[in-house]
Amino acid sequence: MASRENAADVKIEELRVFLSKEKAKYVFSPKFIFLCGKGIDKKDHDYKVTNRGIIDRYIRNKASFAYIVLSEKIWEADYSKTIDLLTFEEFLAEISDCIIIFIESIGSSCELGAFTLQENQFQNKLILVLDQQYQNEESFINKGPVAKAISLKIPVIYADLGGPLLSSNSLIKEVDAALVRMQQKTPENLRSITPIEKNGISLRTFIIEIIELIQLLQPVTSEELISVYKRLKNLVSFSLVKQDGTKFTRKIEIRYLLQLLVVVGIVKSDGSFFSSNELLDSTNILFNFSFESRSRNRARSRILARRFHYKMR
Repeated sequence: MASRENAADVKIEELRVFLSKEKAKYVFSPKFIFLCGKGIDKKDHDYKVTNRGIIDRYIRNKASFAYIVLSEKIWEADYSKTIDLLTFEEFLAEISDCIIIFIESIGSSCELGAFTLQENQFQNKLILVLDQQYQNEESFINKGPVAKAISLKIPVIYADLGGPLLSSNSLIKEVDAALVRMQQKTPENLRSITPIEKNGISLRTFIIEIIELIQLLQPVTSEELISVYKRLKNLVSFSLVKQDGTKFTRKIEIRYLLQLLVVVGIVKSDGSFFSSNELLDSTNILFNFSFESRSRNRARSRILARRFHYKMR
Protein backbone atom coordinates (compact mmCIF):
# COMPACT_ATOMS: atom_id res chain seq x y z
CA MET A 1 0.00 0.00 0.00
CA ALA A 2 2.81 2.41 0.83
CA SER A 3 4.39 2.00 -2.60
CA ARG A 4 1.04 2.65 -4.27
CA GLU A 5 0.55 5.80 -2.23
CA ASN A 6 4.07 6.92 -3.11
CA ALA A 7 3.27 6.33 -6.79
CA ALA A 8 0.13 8.42 -6.39
CA ASP A 9 2.19 11.20 -4.79
CA VAL A 10 4.54 11.17 -7.77
CA LYS A 11 1.63 11.52 -10.20
CA ILE A 12 0.12 14.35 -8.18
CA GLU A 13 3.47 16.16 -8.18
CA GLU A 14 3.75 15.71 -11.94
CA LEU A 15 0.31 17.24 -12.39
CA ARG A 16 1.02 20.03 -9.91
CA VAL A 17 3.77 21.31 -12.22
CA PHE A 18 1.06 22.24 -14.72
CA LEU A 19 -1.23 24.00 -12.23
CA SER A 20 -2.06 27.54 -13.24
CA LYS A 21 -0.25 30.13 -11.10
CA GLU A 22 -2.56 32.96 -12.13
CA LYS A 23 -4.96 34.50 -9.63
CA ALA A 24 -7.61 34.93 -12.31
CA LYS A 25 -8.18 34.05 -15.94
CA TYR A 26 -10.43 35.24 -18.72
CA VAL A 27 -12.17 32.11 -19.93
CA PHE A 28 -15.12 31.08 -22.06
CA SER A 29 -16.80 28.60 -19.74
CA PRO A 30 -20.03 26.61 -20.18
CA LYS A 31 -23.00 28.94 -19.89
CA PHE A 32 -26.04 27.96 -17.86
CA ILE A 33 -29.52 29.44 -18.30
CA PHE A 34 -31.86 28.79 -15.38
CA LEU A 35 -35.52 28.65 -16.44
CA CYS A 36 -38.14 29.09 -13.72
CA GLY A 37 -41.89 28.85 -14.13
CA LYS A 38 -44.94 26.67 -13.79
CA GLY A 39 -44.15 23.09 -12.77
CA ILE A 40 -43.88 20.57 -15.58
CA ASP A 41 -45.42 17.16 -16.02
CA LYS A 42 -43.10 14.18 -16.05
CA LYS A 43 -43.95 13.60 -19.70
CA ASP A 44 -41.43 15.41 -21.90
CA HIS A 45 -43.95 16.32 -24.61
CA ASP A 46 -45.91 18.39 -22.06
CA TYR A 47 -42.81 20.45 -21.27
CA LYS A 48 -42.27 21.35 -24.94
CA VAL A 49 -45.51 23.32 -25.12
CA THR A 50 -44.95 25.22 -21.86
CA ASN A 51 -43.48 28.71 -21.87
CA ARG A 52 -40.21 27.35 -20.52
CA GLY A 53 -40.19 24.67 -23.20
CA ILE A 54 -40.77 27.22 -25.96
CA ILE A 55 -37.97 29.55 -24.84
CA ASP A 56 -35.76 26.50 -24.17
CA ARG A 57 -36.11 25.44 -27.82
CA TYR A 58 -35.48 28.99 -29.03
CA ILE A 59 -32.26 29.24 -27.01
CA ARG A 60 -30.96 25.83 -28.08
CA ASN A 61 -31.50 26.72 -31.75
CA LYS A 62 -29.55 29.96 -31.35
CA ALA A 63 -26.81 29.12 -28.86
CA SER A 64 -25.09 25.74 -28.85
CA PHE A 65 -22.83 26.95 -26.02
CA ALA A 66 -25.77 27.40 -23.59
CA TYR A 67 -27.07 24.71 -21.24
CA ILE A 68 -30.62 24.84 -19.93
CA VAL A 69 -31.07 24.31 -16.18
CA LEU A 70 -34.41 23.13 -14.75
CA SER A 71 -34.57 22.72 -10.98
CA GLU A 72 -36.98 19.77 -11.03
CA LYS A 73 -34.75 17.84 -13.44
CA ILE A 74 -31.76 18.09 -11.08
CA TRP A 75 -33.40 17.88 -7.66
CA GLU A 76 -33.48 14.40 -6.14
CA ALA A 77 -35.69 13.27 -3.27
CA ASP A 78 -32.86 12.55 -0.82
CA TYR A 79 -31.46 16.08 -1.21
CA SER A 80 -34.11 17.27 1.26
CA LYS A 81 -32.08 15.61 4.03
CA THR A 82 -29.15 17.97 3.43
CA ILE A 83 -30.51 21.11 1.79
CA ASP A 84 -33.78 23.03 1.51
CA LEU A 85 -35.25 23.80 -1.90
CA LEU A 86 -34.74 27.57 -1.57
CA THR A 87 -31.00 27.15 -0.96
CA PHE A 88 -30.83 24.60 -3.77
CA GLU A 89 -32.36 27.11 -6.19
CA GLU A 90 -29.98 29.75 -4.88
CA PHE A 91 -27.14 27.35 -5.78
CA LEU A 92 -28.55 26.93 -9.32
CA ALA A 93 -28.95 30.70 -9.65
CA GLU A 94 -25.37 31.27 -8.51
CA ILE A 95 -23.89 29.07 -11.24
CA SER A 96 -26.23 30.43 -13.91
CA ASP A 97 -25.36 33.23 -16.32
CA CYS A 98 -29.00 34.09 -16.97
CA ILE A 99 -32.21 33.45 -15.01
CA ILE A 100 -35.53 33.71 -16.85
CA ILE A 101 -38.58 33.59 -14.58
CA PHE A 102 -42.05 33.14 -16.02
CA ILE A 103 -44.37 34.44 -13.29
CA GLU A 104 -47.20 31.95 -13.88
CA SER A 105 -47.57 29.99 -10.64
CA ILE A 106 -47.29 30.32 -6.87
CA GLY A 107 -43.86 28.69 -7.01
CA SER A 108 -42.49 31.08 -9.64
CA SER A 109 -43.90 34.04 -7.68
CA CYS A 110 -41.95 32.82 -4.64
CA GLU A 111 -38.82 32.52 -6.81
CA LEU A 112 -39.35 36.09 -7.98
CA GLY A 113 -39.48 37.31 -4.38
CA ALA A 114 -36.45 35.27 -3.33
CA PHE A 115 -34.25 36.45 -6.20
CA THR A 116 -35.21 40.14 -6.05
CA LEU A 117 -34.48 40.18 -2.32
CA GLN A 118 -30.87 39.18 -3.13
CA GLU A 119 -30.47 42.13 -5.44
CA ASN A 120 -26.67 42.33 -5.46
CA GLN A 121 -26.23 38.70 -6.52
CA PHE A 122 -28.76 38.22 -9.29
CA GLN A 123 -29.54 41.74 -10.53
CA ASN A 124 -27.55 41.36 -13.75
CA LYS A 125 -28.85 37.87 -14.52
CA LEU A 126 -32.62 38.19 -14.22
CA ILE A 127 -35.26 38.49 -16.93
CA LEU A 128 -38.81 38.56 -15.57
CA VAL A 129 -41.76 37.58 -17.79
CA LEU A 130 -45.33 38.26 -16.65
CA ASP A 131 -48.69 37.77 -18.30
CA GLN A 132 -49.71 40.95 -20.14
CA GLN A 133 -53.32 40.65 -18.94
CA TYR A 134 -52.16 41.52 -15.42
CA GLN A 135 -49.89 44.41 -16.39
CA ASN A 136 -52.08 47.18 -14.93
CA GLU A 137 -53.42 45.28 -11.92
CA GLU A 138 -52.98 46.74 -8.43
CA SER A 139 -51.51 43.47 -7.17
CA PHE A 140 -48.87 42.67 -4.55
CA ILE A 141 -46.61 41.20 -7.24
CA ASN A 142 -46.76 44.38 -9.35
CA LYS A 143 -46.44 46.74 -6.40
CA GLY A 144 -43.86 44.63 -4.56
CA PRO A 145 -41.18 42.49 -6.22
CA VAL A 146 -41.89 43.72 -9.77
CA ALA A 147 -41.65 47.36 -8.72
CA LYS A 148 -38.39 46.59 -6.92
CA ALA A 149 -37.07 44.77 -10.00
CA ILE A 150 -37.85 47.79 -12.17
CA SER A 151 -36.04 50.08 -9.72
CA LEU A 152 -33.00 47.79 -10.01
CA LYS A 153 -33.21 47.99 -13.82
CA ILE A 154 -34.01 44.29 -14.11
CA PRO A 155 -35.82 43.61 -17.43
CA VAL A 156 -39.55 43.12 -16.84
CA ILE A 157 -41.43 41.81 -19.87
CA TYR A 158 -45.20 41.56 -20.24
CA ALA A 159 -46.09 38.90 -22.80
CA ASP A 160 -48.96 36.64 -23.79
CA LEU A 161 -48.17 33.64 -21.57
CA GLY A 162 -51.17 31.76 -22.88
CA GLY A 163 -50.52 32.42 -26.54
CA PRO A 164 -47.68 32.85 -29.05
CA LEU A 165 -44.86 33.59 -26.62
CA LEU A 166 -42.21 34.24 -29.28
CA SER A 167 -44.33 37.02 -30.79
CA SER A 168 -43.12 39.20 -27.92
CA ASN A 169 -40.38 41.33 -29.48
CA SER A 170 -39.37 42.64 -26.06
CA LEU A 171 -38.74 39.13 -24.73
CA ILE A 172 -36.77 38.04 -27.81
CA LYS A 173 -34.69 41.23 -27.63
CA GLU A 174 -33.74 40.61 -23.98
CA VAL A 175 -32.95 36.93 -24.52
CA ASP A 176 -30.83 37.68 -27.60
CA ALA A 177 -28.93 40.38 -25.70
CA ALA A 178 -28.24 37.92 -22.87
CA LEU A 179 -26.92 35.34 -25.34
CA VAL A 180 -24.58 37.92 -26.88
CA ARG A 181 -23.21 38.78 -23.41
CA MET A 182 -22.63 35.10 -22.69
CA GLN A 183 -20.39 34.69 -25.73
CA GLN A 184 -17.82 36.99 -24.18
CA LYS A 185 -14.97 35.73 -22.06
CA THR A 186 -15.38 36.47 -18.38
CA PRO A 187 -12.85 36.75 -15.53
CA GLU A 188 -12.90 33.81 -13.12
CA ASN A 189 -11.14 33.88 -9.77
CA LEU A 190 -9.06 30.75 -9.30
CA ARG A 191 -9.70 30.76 -5.59
CA SER A 192 -11.82 32.85 -3.27
CA ILE A 193 -10.36 33.21 0.20
CA THR A 194 -12.31 35.47 2.53
CA PRO A 195 -12.30 36.21 6.25
CA ILE A 196 -15.67 34.45 6.36
CA GLU A 197 -14.49 31.20 4.81
CA LYS A 198 -10.73 30.58 4.83
CA ASN A 199 -10.77 27.63 2.42
CA GLY A 200 -13.65 28.86 0.28
CA ILE A 201 -13.60 27.89 -3.38
CA SER A 202 -15.73 29.93 -5.78
CA LEU A 203 -18.58 27.68 -6.93
CA ARG A 204 -18.46 28.95 -10.52
CA THR A 205 -14.72 28.43 -10.77
CA PHE A 206 -14.93 25.00 -9.15
CA ILE A 207 -17.39 23.78 -11.80
CA ILE A 208 -14.95 24.68 -14.57
CA GLU A 209 -12.08 23.06 -12.69
CA ILE A 210 -13.99 19.85 -12.01
CA ILE A 211 -15.00 19.53 -15.69
CA GLU A 212 -11.35 19.95 -16.63
CA LEU A 213 -10.28 17.35 -14.09
CA ILE A 214 -12.89 14.85 -15.31
CA GLN A 215 -11.61 15.29 -18.85
CA LEU A 216 -8.08 14.54 -17.69
CA LEU A 217 -8.79 11.60 -15.33
CA GLN A 218 -11.83 9.97 -16.95
CA PRO A 219 -13.32 7.57 -16.17
CA VAL A 220 -13.16 8.66 -12.54
CA THR A 221 -15.28 8.32 -9.39
CA SER A 222 -16.44 11.33 -7.40
CA GLU A 223 -14.22 10.23 -4.49
CA GLU A 224 -11.16 10.12 -6.74
CA LEU A 225 -12.04 13.50 -8.21
CA ILE A 226 -12.24 15.25 -4.86
CA SER A 227 -9.19 13.46 -3.48
CA VAL A 228 -7.04 14.48 -6.46
CA TYR A 229 -8.43 18.02 -6.38
CA LYS A 230 -7.59 18.49 -2.69
CA ARG A 231 -4.11 17.02 -3.08
CA LEU A 232 -3.37 19.15 -6.12
CA LYS A 233 -4.27 22.28 -4.17
CA ASN A 234 -2.86 21.12 -0.82
CA LEU A 235 -6.25 21.38 0.84
CA VAL A 236 -7.33 19.26 3.79
CA SER A 237 -10.88 20.46 3.25
CA PHE A 238 -12.74 23.22 1.44
CA SER A 239 -16.21 24.62 1.04
CA LEU A 240 -17.97 26.09 -1.97
CA VAL A 241 -18.83 29.77 -1.70
CA LYS A 242 -20.57 32.38 -3.83
CA GLN A 243 -18.74 34.53 -6.36
CA ASP A 244 -18.45 37.35 -3.81
CA GLY A 245 -16.87 34.98 -1.28
CA THR A 246 -19.87 34.71 1.05
CA LYS A 247 -21.22 31.38 2.29
CA PHE A 248 -24.40 29.60 1.30
CA THR A 249 -27.02 29.03 4.01
CA ARG A 250 -26.50 25.29 3.70
CA LYS A 251 -23.49 23.31 2.49
CA ILE A 252 -23.33 22.78 -1.26
CA GLU A 253 -22.36 19.15 -1.85
CA ILE A 254 -20.28 17.97 -4.81
CA ARG A 255 -22.99 15.50 -5.82
CA TYR A 256 -25.30 18.43 -6.63
CA LEU A 257 -22.74 19.72 -9.12
CA LEU A 258 -22.12 16.33 -10.69
CA GLN A 259 -25.85 15.72 -11.04
CA LEU A 260 -26.20 19.12 -12.73
CA LEU A 261 -23.40 18.34 -15.21
CA VAL A 262 -24.92 14.93 -16.01
CA VAL A 263 -28.45 16.31 -16.52
CA VAL A 264 -27.36 19.11 -18.87
CA GLY A 265 -25.20 16.67 -20.83
CA ILE A 266 -21.67 17.93 -20.19
CA VAL A 267 -20.74 14.83 -18.18
CA LYS A 268 -21.99 11.25 -18.32
CA SER A 269 -22.07 8.63 -15.59
CA ASP A 270 -22.69 4.89 -15.31
CA GLY A 271 -23.56 5.29 -11.64
CA SER A 272 -19.98 4.94 -10.38
CA PHE A 273 -17.64 6.61 -12.85
CA PHE A 274 -17.85 10.00 -14.52
CA SER A 275 -16.51 10.90 -17.95
CA SER A 276 -16.86 13.79 -20.37
CA ASN A 277 -19.51 13.86 -23.07
CA GLU A 278 -17.61 16.49 -25.01
CA LEU A 279 -14.22 18.15 -24.95
CA LEU A 280 -14.64 21.70 -23.74
CA ASP A 281 -11.17 22.92 -24.64
CA SER A 282 -11.95 26.44 -23.46
CA THR A 283 -12.34 25.34 -19.83
CA ASN A 284 -8.59 25.59 -19.28
CA ILE A 285 -8.44 27.19 -15.86
CA LEU A 286 -7.02 24.58 -13.47
CA PHE A 287 -3.96 23.70 -15.56
CA ASN A 288 -1.85 25.84 -17.82
CA PHE A 289 -1.55 23.40 -20.70
CA SER A 290 -4.02 23.48 -23.56
CA PHE A 291 -6.20 20.44 -24.13
CA GLU A 292 -4.60 19.82 -27.52
CA SER A 293 -1.02 20.12 -26.27
CA ARG A 294 1.53 17.32 -26.04
CA SER A 295 2.05 18.03 -22.35
CA ARG A 296 -1.64 17.48 -21.64
CA ASN A 297 -1.74 14.25 -23.62
CA ARG A 298 1.49 13.05 -22.01
CA ALA A 299 0.12 13.81 -18.52
CA ARG A 300 -3.09 11.92 -19.27
CA SER A 301 -1.18 8.93 -20.66
CA ARG A 302 1.00 8.70 -17.56
CA ILE A 303 -2.03 8.90 -15.29
CA LEU A 304 -3.88 6.17 -17.18
CA ALA A 305 -0.78 4.00 -17.05
CA ARG A 306 -1.19 3.93 -13.26
CA ARG A 307 -4.92 4.51 -12.73
CA PHE A 308 -6.12 5.85 -9.41
CA HIS A 309 -7.73 2.51 -8.52
CA TYR A 310 -5.99 2.49 -5.15
CA LYS A 311 -7.32 4.50 -2.26
CA MET A 312 -6.40 8.19 -2.37
CA ARG A 313 -5.69 10.00 0.85
